[in-house]
Amino acid sequence: MAYHNGSIGPHDNAVIAAGLSASPSKERAVRILAAQLDVAMLT
Repeated sequence: MAYHNGSIGPHDNAVIAAGLSASPSKERAVRILAAQLDVAMLT
């Protein structure tokens, strides 16, 4: 695992989604997390 191989992307996206989940509209957080699950299903 290495940053330049993209291993940190899921972590960064999860942190962003966590922050967005604190907002009144959680649609963006759900969109990010759903996209991460979609990608995980492909690998």
